[in-house]
Amino acid sequence: MMNKSRIEYENLIRNSILFSLNRETQAIAYKREALKMVEYLYLYLTSINEDKYSEYGLEITQTAHRCIKNYTSEAGDFLNYFNAAMAKEYRKAYAIKHQAEQHGGVHIPEQDQRIIRKILKMAEAQGTYDFDDNFISKISEVTGINEKQVKEYIVSYQNSFVVNDTYTNEDGEEGSLFDYIPATDGADNEIIEIESASELLEKIDMIFSKRQERQKPLLSKLLTAKIVKQLIDYPELFVVAQKTTFFSNEIYEQTLKYGNPPTAKEIGESLGLSEQSVSRSYKVFVSLL
Repeated sequence: MMNKSRIEYENLIRNSILFSLNRETQAIAYKREALKMVEYLYLYLTSINEDKYSEYGLEITQTAHRCIKNYTSEAGDFLNYFNAAMAKEYRKAYAIKHQAEQHGGVHIPEQDQRIIRKILKMAEAQGTYDFDDNFISKISEVTGINEKQVKEYIVSYQNSFVVNDTYTNEDGEEGSLFDYIPATDGADNEIIEIESASELLEKIDMIFSKRQERQKPLLSKLLTAKIVKQLIDYPELFVVAQKTTFFSNEIYEQTLKYGNPPTAKEIGESLGLSEQSVSRSYKVFVSLL
């Protein structure tokens, strides 16, 4: 089995009888096929890149079990559903590993990361985003998180990939398309967040459908690039986005392959458009939301 190709594993996964079985009345057969599916998914990923995935066996296995448990036919192709979930888990596991290696094995608990991130975002919004020792000390004092961990997370936050997608509306207020796509930090409000984001994707699609045909190739790529990280993190949103007319599978696949979406400048260059033209088209579109 280890010698099979990626295509062969894809066929085994897509042709599995697992989801045609009843979990209750065909429990033995279901468990047997579920175990096979977990194995196929692991071997599928290692057939793509063994060096990349071999040390993340636990994450792959846990993600596979979770996807099998939560999958419904409404989510579309199961392999796409798994790949979206695994991309999120891989980035998370890789970031933790990289951070530990970079900072002498010091790990910052997720709860502390969420607290610090919220403070940083508030500081950004208020225009008081300064990384001096006094700022770090204040965060540490307020949260009870030691200064070393605060500083390490801020470094990580600063180095994270951010798309420059700010705009200014007619009232002079700055914003970002990411502001409109909720990404919850915890599970408490996840259902509400997903529903709100789904509604916005549908609104974006309605506006997109009314734009001139010559503008759509640019807007399709640009809009997908702006929200693709959220689509990867939340398979439920990916399912909704796939049904829209603005969704660019090319951008989605490119992001899965390289880890980051192309920038607005790169998208413009690929279509022979200037950065100013891209920015203008985007600002006009966002103003209609």
